[in-house]
Amino acid sequence: MKSKGFTLVELLVVIAIIGVLIALLLPAVQQAREAARRMQCGNNLKQIGLGMHNYHDVIQKLPPGWIYYDEGRVANTYGKATWGWGTLLLPYIEQAPLYDQLSPNTKEVSSVDINLTGTYLPAFICPTDNPPKLVTSGSFVSGASNYSGVLGRFDTAEAGTAYSPNVPAVSGGALYYRTDAVNETYRPEGVMGPKGFRFRDITDGLSNTLLVGEKSQKISKNAGGWAGARYDRCLGCSYGCLFGVVGVVDFSINEDGGAAGWRRERVFTSRHPGGAQFALCDGSVRFLPETIDADTYLWLGQRNDGQVVDEY
Repeated sequence: MKSKGFTLVELLVVIAIIGVLIALLLPAVQQAREAARRMQCGNNLKQIGLGMHNYHDVIQKLPPGWIYYDEGRVANTYGKATWGWGTLLLPYIEQAPLYDQLSPNTKEVSSVDINLTGTYLPAFICPTDNPPKLVTSGSFVSGASNYSGVLGRFDTAEAGTAYSPNVPAVSGGALYYRTDAVNETYRPEGVMGPKGFRFRDITDGLSNTLLVGEKSQKISKNAGGWAGARYDRCLGCSYGCLFGVVGVVDFSINEDGGAAGWRRERVFTSRHPGGAQFALCDGSVRFLPETIDADTYLWLGQRNDGQVVDEY
């Protein structure tokens, strides 16, 4: 009597077919998961953009990228730990109790419990990157953040042309190497510097100006922080400094820095394939490809250059 079981060959064929089907299915599952993560990241940026608008409605200007402390220092000296825009935005993204405990209007970062500054806030985390929960630099501790404010161009700050009046060029830092009096005159081309700007200052239009963008560990293993930075000046620069809370647009998205590896700490990067997401000043969120035209990217990162931005 003929057996009703599978032959070895039939069994191997079935296993091979199942293997092929799984191999075809896995990329689709991964793509679906990444689409969900990217959507969550975009929603985080959307909520940040809405929070910025609410902040502007109440305070009548956008928050500064960081709070600058005037201590009468001479050039070539460190600043001290400084609050970032993420802290100032807390009441407008449903984190008012944490903001009240931090009391940034009356306290310095160094005098606040690191368990508070190190609070893990999913609203500042891109799930595709998912960095370590804490960022530490010396005694400074902050909860991690994948989102940085748009400062504008780094080169103009370093050259002194973003200061009013212009100041001589320096080598090695944009704000470091300069006195307090000089840094008080710094006027970034973007919307996130040491001073808050009003919407009326964004003469290029809110829909044509970048506000906040992604920073991931794709290039650098360091992460930014929402609470602020260890120093209010650029030293070299590390994420302990202000480039943990702001970024620049004169280096390409996802640029690895090449021989000048320090660039990676200032550029906007993302683990989403092909580019990074940004919130614009009108509250919308756009995905910018890493192949975006360099001039277009520069113009989007400046609030009042008068340039006409084509489709991108």
